[in-house]
Amino acid sequence: MIEEATAKQRTLEVARMLRFFVPGEPQGRVHMTAGMTKDNRPYSRPSGSPAALDAKAGWRAIVRECAARAMEEQGWVRADRGAVELSVTFVVRPPQNYQWRGPHREPRCWHSLDRTNLLRAFEDALNGLVWWDDRQVTEGPPVKRYARPGESPGAHVQVRALGEWSGEIWPGR
Repeated sequence: MIEEATAKQRTLEVARMLRFFVPGEPQGRVHMTAGMTKDNRPYSRPSGSPAALDAKAGWRAIVRECAARAMEEQGWVRADRGAVELSVTFVVRPPQNYQWRGPHREPRCWHSLDRTNLLRAFEDALNGLVWWDDRQVTEGPPVKRYARPGESPGAHVQVRALGEWSGEIWPGR
């Protein structure tokens, strides 16, 4: 009897977890430039070169495609309510002059893409698909590291539904 309950609990935990890999060089979110025109009208436009903006849009599309495929394969249903944990490891290409200093060293990746912008772009890409809104993401460590020799850049993702919001956390709901 206890073994059946434990097996059932494991099945529920697996159903509430989604894992997938997104291949390609991770891209941060699009930054906006704001200002005023000559006739004092406010404007806002994406900053960056057209190639950089295309790369960011392409990365977003790949993230959504990989997530949708994984959702279908793993039976994940969009989390419309409740908290969600997102654990993501961004693997970025090391600079060409980078030297690995030993087989087990895990270097800090500090010079390239901003980890926070990578995470924001990633969360925004999954809005309306994996969860209703990225405000639901309450836990999870984002990690950014260099690709090891022979490893492809991309993002290793694990999403776990933590459950419905309780009245203790959100009074009146």
